[in-house]
Amino acid sequence: MKWYIPLIIAGSCLLLFALFGEPGTPALSYGTVAAVAETDPANLTLTYTVTLTVENTGTAAADNIVVAVYLTTPPGAPEWQQADLVFPIGRLSKGEVATRTNTTTLTVEEETYTLLTSGTLPETAVVATYSDAFF
Repeated sequence: MKWYIPLIIAGSCLLLFALFGEPGTPALSYGTVAAVAETDPANLTLTYTVTLTVENTGTAAADNIVVAVYLTTPPGAPEWQQADLVFPIGRLSKGEVATRTNTTTLTVEEETYTLLTSGTLPETAVVATYSDAFF
């Protein structure tokens, strides 16, 4: 075997690493906080401010992150309603934290409105997608 063949193999590996990024996998963790921003008793609507925190705890960056948060009435509510929020996050490097805020409105019946205005917060569910894009 020629002496320069291992150098060509090592150089090729370094070139591939430079083109296609770091090895490893991203791992995203989420946190949400919902707070009442505004109430409208005449129309039985509640406006909520939802703050989303996303952290990449993995060993590689995550690209093209889009997070959907579903805000639903609590399980004890007489009526079920859901509002959808979409948070485009973009790219998160490993260890990076992103915080986004958005608002949404729930229009409910009178009993559910009374329950929500008495201090019961709606539930949140987080659904996220990301891709490990090379370019």
